[in-house]
Amino acid sequence: MKTHLPASPAYTAYAPLPCLRPYILCLWSLHSPGVTETPSTIRVLPDGCMDIIFDTNSCLGPVVPDSPPLPSVEKPAFFLTDPTHAPEQIRIHGRVEVCGVRFRPGGAAAFLGFDANEFSTGYIDMDAVAPYLTTGFVNIMSGDQLVEEKMRDIQLLLARTCKRARDPDALTRHAVELLAMDHGQATVSRTSERMGISRRTLERAFGRHVGIPPKQLARIIRLRQAISLLRSNSSLSMARIAQDSGYADQAHFTREFKLMTEVTPSQFLAEHHHVAFIQYDLPSFG
Repeated sequence: MKTHLPASPAYTAYAPLPCLRPYILCLWSLHSPGVTETPSTIRVLPDGCMDIIFDTNSCLGPVVPDSPPLPSVEKPAFFLTDPTHAPEQIRIHGRVEVCGVRFRPGGAAAFLGFDANEFSTGYIDMDAVAPYLTTGFVNIMSGDQLVEEKMRDIQLLLARTCKRARDPDALTRHAVELLAMDHGQATVSRTSERMGISRRTLERAFGRHVGIPPKQLARIIRLRQAISLLRSNSSLSMARIAQDSGYADQAHFTREFKLMTEVTPSQFLAEHHHVAFIQYDLPSFG
């Protein structure tokens, strides 16, 4: 799946190899053939996922009001993000060649062998999490292959390290599938009852394996359902979208949407013409 952003970089998503699917939702690249002279903006929506991001050209930076058009925070070339649970705007500039690995909720902790509740910052250097991978990442990203070839080599490197990974937590994975199946509309108490466990047991499992509470992931899944309806059927009223997505009413939908995206549903529809939402078409968690 390829999406062209306003300032010419293209976003492409790649399906993971079969052995990586229990852990990884998709891989992605953001690439421009030349230098992006005018910085453009990407709005990153909450998705509950951790990503490994490869930014060897340091072309990503946060959007800070009244800041210069350059990144204000220096990040390592390869870093792991915490589970995305709040909106953020990212500025891209220069020669854009960014790659990413988007893990399923709970997938990163299992694949890389750490507890998600140990994650206390917005990102962490991959060398601190998985030093056995960083040499391979350096070799791949410093080469002059095409982006598609680099993505293939990243997958092959990750596939070779599968034996280091522990199995994804079965309880957490089942809960994520149930929440996705219900489009985020079932309560955490109802989900835990269906699984035959206490709500507290489910919340502890999410803290260790996912890094965000199950209620927050349910909100994210419900938001994704609403965005899908917004984008796919322009004839639906906001009230109908609110109802079909499980919100109490249109006012509740608008409040929750703005809280989780920083824009209203109407602003979202207008803004996507000049701000890229690269998580439009995430695969299902189910």
